[in-house]
Amino acid sequence: MSRIKASAWGAKVIGLLSVVFLLASCENVKRVTTVTFTRNLDVSFLLSSMGSAKSISEKVVYDPLDDEELDKYANRLQTISIIALAYKVDSLVTSPDNKQDLLLETGTLSYTENENDTPVVLAHFRNLNVADLYAQQAFVAFPSENTDLLAASLMTKKTLRFYITGTVNQTPVTLGVTVRLNIEAKAGLI
Repeated sequence: MSRIKASAWGAKVIGLLSVVFLLASCENVKRVTTVTFTRNLDVSFLLSSMGSAKSISEKVVYDPLDDEELDKYANRLQTISIIALAYKVDSLVTSPDNKQDLLLETGTLSYTENENDTPVVLAHFRNLNVADLYAQQAFVAFPSENTDLLAASLMTKKTLRFYITGTVNQTPVTLGVTVRLNIEAKAGLI
């Protein structure tokens, strides 16, 4: 009788170990069948204000699938999250007298999925010294809102429309601005 009990107990232990091994294997397979990657998605704007009008406005149509990695995993994307938003002034053309005192007095960065949608605001700018930003030639992170909505929009793989609107304190001016979306994406390999 004790041999039967020992056999039954041994079978239970082996069964339990098999289940533990199977679960551990599933987790390892899960890790092997997904890939996580980070990307910098750059959206470039050319903003101009001439004459007495001090307003600036630009719309850029952006296709996230123009990014090689996002396109590669487009049909297997599981998650996208926005790690950071940053901007850089790439170019600055204005009169020499205006250059040092040029301010982006107010500004808004927003986006839409469709042409007639109400824009979703990502960030507000106030009194940015454009000459200083241009001299830095580096990306500057800015506090942002609604990044979860933007990440969800990127998951749709639709073309997005990004907008910068605002006012400058002096004209004439032409600014090249790049907005960088630093993202992390997770996709299935199979």
